[in-house]
Amino acid sequence: MDEFCEGDLVCLKCGGPEIEVLCTVEAYPFDEGPAPAIFCIWVGKHFHIEQAFPPYVLERVHSEHPPYERRRYQR
Repeated sequence: MDEFCEGDLVCLKCGGPEIEVLCTVEAYPFDEGPAPAIFCIWVGKHFHIEQAFPPYVLERVHSEHPPYERRRYQR
């Protein structure tokens, strides 16, 4: 399983926009306890979207933009 860090650009394995990783959270409660999730943010047509995803549905994106050119979101 990939380890994702704050600021990584990822996308869903099934496709979609590039999204930025904000942090790892404990989410998705199961009978065995909570499982880790990756909390991400991206820009929709007119608003910011925030969502937690299980790590196995995400893959890293290799962007042509260096990290300092990426948009940073305020928490």
